[in-house]
Amino acid sequence: MTPMKKIHSKKVYRAAVIGLGGMGQRADDAYYMTVIQPYAHANTYVAHPRTELVAGSDKMPDRREEFRKRHGLDAVYEDFREMLEKERPEIVSIAARQVDHASIVVPVAESGLVKAIYCEKPMAASLTEADAMLEACRRHHVVLQVNHQRRGDSVYRRWQKLIADGGIGTVHHLSMRWSRGRFCTAGTHYFDCANMFAGLQPEWAQAWFGNPVDADPGGLALFRYSNGVRLIADCTLDISHLFEFQVVGSKGKLVRYNCEGDWEWWTADERKESQGTWVRRQPPVDYPVQSPMLTMVDDLIDAIEAGREPPSSGDAARKALEMIIALHVSNRQDGARVRFPITDRQLRIESY
Repeated sequence: MTPMKKIHSKKVYRAAVIGLGGMGQRADDAYYMTVIQPYAHANTYVAHPRTELVAGSDKMPDRREEFRKRHGLDAVYEDFREMLEKERPEIVSIAARQVDHASIVVPVAESGLVKAIYCEKPMAASLTEADAMLEACRRHHVVLQVNHQRRGDSVYRRWQKLIADGGIGTVHHLSMRWSRGRFCTAGTHYFDCANMFAGLQPEWAQAWFGNPVDADPGGLALFRYSNGVRLIADCTLDISHLFEFQVVGSKGKLVRYNCEGDWEWWTADERKESQGTWVRRQPPVDYPVQSPMLTMVDDLIDAIEAGREPPSSGDAARKALEMIIALHVSNRQDGARVRFPITDRQLRIESY
């Protein structure tokens, strides 16, 4: 993708990346059938018209050298604290491992040097860590955004408008399926996506794990929201297709499939002789399409300048993490119904 031309009529923010592995700088090298690039944090800051990539940090020397060669920057550090002091970035992406997020986010926020943090998902390994991240950012007036990219996805944003305009009536039911298990690594994306359309956090959850001894198991999960919306999530290991998502309402449904490359809009057939059948409608095409990462940086800058939370906020990400932890609690109790909020805030769920 050709980088977008810098626009100098508006403030351009200095950006840096901590964690120079996959999502930090290498993700655009991988083959993802339906991903719109840029996809890695570093490349996104290079491409976005209102950010300038100024520095990177990683403990591994080979990654630091790779960053130098990729971006022609000598401002590469082993210690992220030294990077903050010397380079003074205003936006910092944290693309380190999940288990390291809290130990990096908190001191970055407490440094008093940054305006916003763009953290990778899953947000943290425990609710205690997530609480500490949110508290540090609030105390030091730092915007916290978590990389749940479906919040920046062009199709899902159009779905939100279509639903608001009555395109499928009142939302009643959500269902999702995905392969390879991983309620945490993948589920954090998908549960946050479900919350976009349910509008709330669930009242209760139940779960059964098909591969409970795995580091990040999958299985079958059921959630009920206080407004009556139901969510069924199935990521048992025998599912062979990639992510599929349905939002079902009183007058229609929306379906996303083929690794989210295709989508359909169905509504009830209003002819008397139809007897409750559905018809497929022509999906709207009146929306812009760009990399969700670029849209997420748009949201982050808007949050900085308008003094508000971005759509993919730290609060929203903590809700997704709490859903994952609820499933682990339920499975340990032989599928018992678990109510929110979760009281065991120190329970650790570590993903790949």
